[in-house]
Amino acid sequence: MKWFFGSTLWLPLAVFILVGSGCAKVVVSKSDVVGRYLSKDNEFGSLTLRPDGSYSREYSDGSVADVSEWQLEEKNGKFCLTFSDFRMRNGPGTQISGFWAVEVEKAFGRLRLIIDPDLGDFFEKTTP
Repeated sequence: MKWFFGSTLWLPLAVFILVGSGCAKVVVSKSDVVGRYLSKDNEFGSLTLRPDGSYSREYSDGSVADVSEWQLEEKNGKFCLTFSDFRMRNGPGTQISGFWAVEVEKAFGRLRLIIDPDLGDFFEKTTP
C-alpha cells in the first residue's frame, strides 16, 4: 500500500472514479421531474412542472412566458422531457413557440435540463 500512496497513480484513479460515477444512467419517473427549476444565473427565468402534465415558465422579471404541456419519454435508454408551445427567449422576434425536447441529466444529486451545453446554461430543479 505504501507504493500506491507514494506514487502519482492514485490521483488519476480518483479522478476516474469521481467522473465515472457522475456518468451513470439517469432513471427518472414523472414524479421525479415534477417541481420548480431555476435557470443558471436566472437568465432564462424559472420553469414549473406540475403532476397533471402542465408547465409554466416565468421570465426573470416575473412575467409569464409559457403555459402548456410537458411529457416524459424514454428514448434509447435516455429520459427526455418534451415541452409544447415553448419559447426559449424573451424579446423581439421570439414570439414564435415550438417544441423543446431536452434530456434529463443529474449533476451533484440534482436534476438538470441542459439549455446550451457549450455555454453551460441549464435549468436545475430546486424544489420537489
